[in-house]
Order: sequence, then structure tokens, then C-alpha cells
Amino acid sequence: MTPQRIMIVDDHEVVRLGLKTLLDHQPQFEVVAEARTAKEAIEKADVHRPDVILMDIRLPGASGIEACQAIKKQHPEIKIIMLTSYEEDEVLFSAIRAGAETYLLKQIDSQSLIQAIEAVGRGEALLDPSGDEARARGGAPRQARGGGRRLCRPDRTGDAGAQPGL
Repeated sequence: MTPQRIMIVDDHEVVRLGLKTLLDHQPQFEVVAEARTAKEAIEKADVHRPDVILMDIRLPGASGIEACQAIKKQHPEIKIIMLTSYEEDEVLFSAIRAGAETYLLKQIDSQSLIQAIEAVGRGEALLDPSGDEARARGGAPRQARGGGRRLCRPDRTGDAGAQPGL
């Protein structure tokens, strides 16, 4: 089986190093690039074409949400997992509207993160296992494998209509 190609985007070196170390110990993943800014993320996504990007929301200069939107515009096949320390509804809504497959709090345990990356790589869209973000999708999500939650993505026009998750 070909490993999922992963890019890590975070402005904190210690976070990037920790994620890379965790993922390097998983044979199903290959970390192909790292970036510390939104600009770098956009450029490196174009060059490396990862399968999945782990993206911090708060980055210097442009935000991870802006980077997500730009990457999805050029490469809609790339799956993006937004990581943040902050649980804010508006940030969640913005991340999903920008095209992110899921939104996870950095407090997630390593096994749940690995399961989330695997699920997103398979085309499943998940919410943080806490389930607090379910209201962002207009209802309770169905339970997904690995303790995460499937989501119904709002359409990209911002209307209330929902489509089943990826």
C-alpha cells in the first residue's frame, strides 16, 4: 500500500517536529513537506501535491483558512485537516467554508489524530470527536470510525443546504 503523503503547516517548529515525529513512526504516512506560513503552504502544496495537509489555523501573515481556500482552488483533490488550539464557532464555520475536510483541536490524542488522518485520506469528512461542532452542520452527525464524526458539508455558496460528507 502506498503511504499517504502528508504536509504539515504550523508556525511553531516544535509542533511541526512533534507531528513529523509521530507520523514518521506510522508506515501508512510519509511526510513530504513542512511549512510555517500560509504563503509557504500554498507554494509547497503546489510543488509536493500531498494527499493530506495538517494546517494550523493561526499563521503569521495570512491565516490557515486563507491558505486552505487558495490550495483547494488550485488542488481540490488535496484534503485538509485544520488544527487549532481554539474552539470557536466562527473559526470552525470559516474553515469548513474554505474547504477543509475537518477541524480538530490540538488537544487530540495521537491515536485519534492518526485515525482522523486515515479517515480523511479515505475520503471521510470528520468533526472533532468532542462533537461540539455538530451544530455547525445543522444537526447531529452520524458516528464515524475511530471516534470521529461524519459531517454534512454546507454547500460552498454559504446557503443552508447541506450535502452528505465526502
